[in-house]
Amino acid sequence: MKRRIVHPSIGLAAIALLLVLAPAGRMLAQDEGFDVIYEGVVDSATPEPEATLDLSLYGTAGFSVGGSFWAAAGTQAVFSIESVEIDLDASYGTDGLQLLAGAQTEIAGFGVGGDLSWSPGTRPVIDVRGWGTLGVFRLTLNVRLAGANTAVTISGTTDFEGFGLSANAGLAGGSLTQASVGANAAVGALSLSGSAGLAGGTLSVGGGAGLQIGTVSVIANAGYDGAIGLNATAGGTVSLEALEITAIGLYDNTGIGSEISGELGLGAMTATFMGRFSSGGLSVEVGARLPLGPATATFSVALDDQDGFSWAEIGFDMPL
Repeated sequence: MKRRIVHPSIGLAAIALLLVLAPAGRMLAQDEGFDVIYEGVVDSATPEPEATLDLSLYGTAGFSVGGSFWAAAGTQAVFSIESVEIDLDASYGTDGLQLLAGAQTEIAGFGVGGDLSWSPGTRPVIDVRGWGTLGVFRLTLNVRLAGANTAVTISGTTDFEGFGLSANAGLAGGSLTQASVGANAAVGALSLSGSAGLAGGTLSVGGGAGLQIGTVSVIANAGYDGAIGLNATAGGTVSLEALEITAIGLYDNTGIGSEISGELGLGAMTATFMGRFSSGGLSVEVGARLPLGPATATFSVALDDQDGFSWAEIGFDMPL
């Protein structure tokens, strides 16, 4: 048998070729999606929850035709982290020192919260609230702890594909003070509602309808209240790009009244208007909101047909 002799130079060339192609082969393997395993510790720490703190200053001052003057300035802080939110508000003015504090969070899918308000020389008022869903029912509970004025309100709502039911009850001093039931339904752009209730021994029943047509919405409702007799309301709202106008007519045992209000955007400024007419006379209120750098300034003035000028007020709100 013949032996095949390979020239030494050919062997050296083959080795050199392998050395050149090896790195390229590894790069090709990575480019083709081959897994490369590294030994070591993998950092899987959960990111820290983001916390925010918002601070703002605000103030207001005004006077009325009767010669009374009012003014106040304060600061507000809102701290939030995950589902926890804490609010603190302190102000001082012609009504003295006013302190407000509140907090809310979620526990096991239910929301809980509370607010406390206090001023020197008065009893603190504490409001506790809770909300959540049990099956198809959405429930809310509000408890106001204010000494002899302690009150509890419980309400619930549910929906069945365009049809809804609601009920609520209020208790104070260990007695039922009010209770009501209601129903609502939606048929395309038309909505219908009705309710019946009892408050302070006075019965009230009512029903209404609403219709949305493009940028126009109209409402009408009528009912009976043991305190004011027959009553009815009808009106509509027109919403355009920079203008929104609402007009409402009312009727009850005091007579016929009407109200028209509007909001107009003028560049950065927003102007507001509201006029009321009833058997008690005519009153008009105009105002404006204007951004000034980081702050927002407000102005409003009220007029009526008896005194002419009634009152004026200016204010500001500025985040820090």
